[in-house]
Amino acid sequence: MQKAFRLVLFVSICVLTNACNVIVSKKATVTGEISHLGKSELYISQFKGDSMLICDTVYSSESGKFSFETRPLDSLTSVNIYFNDNDCWTTLFVNAGDEIRISGDMELVDLLEIKGGKVNDELNEFKSSIKNLYIERHDILSDKSNNGVDNPELRLAEINLDLCRSAKDFIINHPSSIASVVIIQDFFY
Repeated sequence: MQKAFRLVLFVSICVLTNACNVIVSKKATVTGEISHLGKSELYISQFKGDSMLICDTVYSSESGKFSFETRPLDSLTSVNIYFNDNDCWTTLFVNAGDEIRISGDMELVDLLEIKGGKVNDELNEFKSSIKNLYIERHDILSDKSNNGVDNPELRLAEINLDLCRSAKDFIINHPSSIASVVIIQDFFY
C-alpha cells in the first residue's frame, strides 16, 4: 500500500512540475511570399519597451519567400518591414503567439495581404475594399492607363476622394478599432 501511495505521489509531482513549466511563446512568427521581391535583404524593426528600437535583417529567397520570429512581446506591437533598400515598407501588428502571413505583389506594396491578428485582419478587410481604386491610382501614377483616361489629373483626384470616403466609412463602422487609428493616420494625418 505504501509503495502504491509513493508511486501515485511521485507521478503526481512529475505531472504538476511539468504542467507548471509550460513555456508560453512570447514571440510571433511571420512568414511571407511576395512576388517580384526576389532575393533581397529585408530590414525588420520593432520597439522593445518604450524607447529601444530593435533591428534585424532577414533574407528572402529567389521566389520571394521569407520568415522570421519577432523579439519577445508583452503587448500589441508594430513591426516594420523595409524592402528594396528602404524604398518601401509595410507595417504589421503582432501580439505574442500570433502567426502572421504576408502575401502579394511587390509592385503593389500598399496592398500586401497581411493575415493574422485582429488589427491586421481588419486592415486587410479595408485594403480589399479599396483594391480596385488603388490599382487604378497606381496605374495612372505609373503612366500605364493614361491611354483610356481623358483627364488623368481629374480621375486621380476622384480616386483620392473615393479612397478618403472609403476610409471614413471604415472608421465609422469600426469606431473602437486600432485599425481605424491606423487608417486615420494613413489617410487624414
